[in-house]
Amino acid sequence: MVEKLTPGEWISGERRVQLSAEVAQEYLSGETVTDIAQRLGRPNTFVYTLLLESRTPLRGSGVRTTPKLT
Repeated sequence: MVEKLTPGEWISGERRVQLSAEVAQEYLSGETVTDIAQRLGRPNTFVYTLLLESRTPLRGSGVRTTPKLT
């Protein structure tokens, strides 16, 4: 699980590549962008950028892809 980042920490180079891979893995396992962003302590746009950089296929916004369990 991705840990909360230090506020103002600049993420670049190998650390950014590693973080992108970790975020992509969580997203592909079903986590939402918002959940990941809250856990990291960063805005949703930061998470979207990491997902795009890692070429992760994105789900539709607000569209349920699995049946709702009742």
